[in-house]
Amino acid sequence: MITLLAALEETKEFKDRKKYIAKLEEDKKKIISIQEEIDSINEDVKEKLYPFDSISISDYSTVHSIVDRYNKLSEYDQKKILRWEDVVKTQTQVDNLLRAIIITVSLVLLAAVASVFIVKHIKKRKNRKADEMAELAKQYKDED
Repeated sequence: MITLLAALEETKEFKDRKKYIAKLEEDKKKIISIQEEIDSINEDVKEKLYPFDSISISDYSTVHSIVDRYNKLSEYDQKKILRWEDVVKTQTQVDNLLRAIIITVSLVLLAAVASVFIVKHIKKRKNRKADEMAELAKQYKDED
């Protein structure tokens, strides 16, 4: 494309020459922008996610931001992202960490609710037995 643009700029004037030059320059800017995004993603992976073994839940938004940016690229441009397999593994890791936290919190809440119901049931049962014993004591007291 750059060669075509240079050749077009060196040719003699012809109909729509400026239009073609403008179109090629616009496409060149788009290509440069895409390449900058690819470089930026590669840099973010290197700086923010490396080493991949030390990823924590605090990296969740960073990982998903990189994945979203990657998904916006064309299939051809996606192939230019370095160590993408590691990013996918990292995404799976942070998703699993989040899932584990959600499950843990849910189980803790469930245990707390169950404990409250069990304690209330035990107190209710204890009070009922105490009332029954008081009733029995009253009956025996009346017999004396």
